[in-house]
Amino acid sequence: MKDQRVKILEMYKEGKLSKEQALELLEALDDYDFVMEDEDFRDESTGQGQDQAFNYGQEGKGFSKENEEGEGLRIHIPEIRIPKIDIPPIHIPEIKIPAIDIGDKSWAHNGGHEGTRGGVYRNRININSKAHYRGDVETDKISISGLGSFDGRVVAEKIAISGMGSFTGDVTVNKMSVSGMAKLSSKLRAEKLGVSGKVNVGGDLDASKLSISGMVETQGKTQVGQLSASGVYKAVGRLDAEEVSISGLLKAKGSANISRLDSSGVLKILGQLNSETIDIKLDRNNSYVKGDIRASSIRTQRPKGYGKGKLEAESIYAEEVDLIDTKARLIRAKMIRLGKGCVVDRVEYYERLDIEANAQVREKVKLDSFD
Repeated sequence: MKDQRVKILEMYKEGKLSKEQALELLEALDDYDFVMEDEDFRDESTGQGQDQAFNYGQEGKGFSKENEEGEGLRIHIPEIRIPKIDIPPIHIPEIKIPAIDIGDKSWAHNGGHEGTRGGVYRNRININSKAHYRGDVETDKISISGLGSFDGRVVAEKIAISGMGSFTGDVTVNKMSVSGMAKLSSKLRAEKLGVSGKVNVGGDLDASKLSISGMVETQGKTQVGQLSASGVYKAVGRLDAEEVSISGLLKAKGSANISRLDSSGVLKILGQLNSETIDIKLDRNNSYVKGDIRASSIRTQRPKGYGKGKLEAESIYAEEVDLIDTKARLIRAKMIRLGKGCVVDRVEYYERLDIEANAQVREKVKLDSFD
């Protein structure tokens, strides 16, 4: 670079370059000092240094200045060769994450998911949209305000349904309340069951206490301690109960075995009714028992304003009978009292028979013994 500077100065002294041209060329040389000093910029093919890059008075690429006589100084800046770098393709293998089976779940399930696996849920399950559980489920509480379905067996302390719930397996619960709809394909075992919506049980129903202000239908056998219904209860299978209080409708296609029956609503029993005590307040609609009525005592009465409904039965067997507005083919008892509106084909009594004037009895038989 020193020789080039000297030559530029000589050309300036000879008048071949103006002051401005000389300064401009010297500044250009200063800008390219790094090319002369850095050995990393050597040509890879020849190994020659980059001090060969500047040529004067020759045709070529670079910076050029013309003097007054037409002679020129040319500075050639060589092309910097960058070798091609081939980057091989990178293959990223597919990562498969195996399914994780969470056996013990302590979190609350909110919202809804399809195909959730069953398991143990320590706290509760909340369904406010849509959820489907596969396999057995055990939890403290199930709350359904959306649409929930369970394929396996369910064990819970409490179940509350204000939406729609579907259960395929057996359900065991301490307390269950339904203000929406619930369909159970198998057996339901509950200490307390309260229904203001609609419940259909495809299997057996076993409950200590059943309260109905909506509608309940059971396909299998029903065994209940206390049953109170201001709504509708339909039992397709046999009904076994300790205490039953009806102010709505009780409809049984099979037999009904009830220790104590208190009705102020409507009874429609296609099978036999067996009871210790039957007390019926006649409604405006008729009640009937297509089979036999067998009880220790049976009484019908009509409180003021209760309408003109009647009780119809095939046969009545009891120790004590006190009836009004009752129609039967046969009544057999130790003591019988028939009041107004009674129509009976045959009466068999052992101790006493009282028939009011507005009651109709076609045949009366006094028994020598009573079993």
